This record gives sequence, structure tokens and C-alpha cells, in this order.
Amino acid sequence: MSQIAIKFMANAVLAHNLRQAALAKGTCVADIVRRAAEQYVGAPQPTFDALVEAHKDERGNRVVGAWLSQPLASAIARLAAETRSSQSHVLRDLIREALKARELLATGAVAEVAEPTPTAAE
Repeated sequence: MSQIAIKFMANAVLAHNLRQAALAKGTCVADIVRRAAEQYVGAPQPTFDALVEAHKDERGNRVVGAWLSQPLASAIARLAAETRSSQSHVLRDLIREALKARELLATGAVAEVAEPTPTAAE
């Protein structure tokens, strides 16, 4: 998924209205602007179940991000709430289970992520 960054200037009234719209919808100003631009140019909303992007972080480690459709994201959120776990842990566990079921990942091949230990300052 290719992306570009676009910068534009808004007067104080438009900036205020954008912030208020973002707060009301529980999203960010960039999302409000993106949706407005898509409506203006008639860009169709993407239809997908999931998109995956791979990047490298500042240390050169591979980082993978998943963009989920609303039904999948809602299901992950529900499962995370039911299991009192984070959504990222639920998604990670589901991926591991699917790979193990297909015998693409050995049972002990992935080390568990250790929970951070509290420091003396905490």
C-alpha cells in the first residue's frame, strides 16, 4: 500500500472545525481530512479483510502492521475484552495458532514475549 504525505494550511475556523469533528467521531484530524478528500475526488473506499505492511524500525528490525476491516477489528476487540488481553496479543496468538495448525511453525519455535519488569522508579 503506497502512501504519500500531503501538507496543507487551514485557517483557525477550519482547524477548529476539523478538531471538533475528529473529537466527535473519535478519530484524528488526518482521518477526517483523508475521508473528505476521498469524498471530493470520488475515491472508492477500499474493500479488504486485511492489509499487511512491512517496515523497518529505527534499529533495522522488521515491523509488520495489519490494517483490519471493521468486522475483523471488532471481532479482535471483542475477543481481547473477553480474554482481558491486548488486541495485539490476541492477533499474535491467532496468527501463531493458524501457522501451527498448518504445520508452518514448530510448537516451540517462537519465544514468548516477556512481560516488562517494573523498575524501582515505578
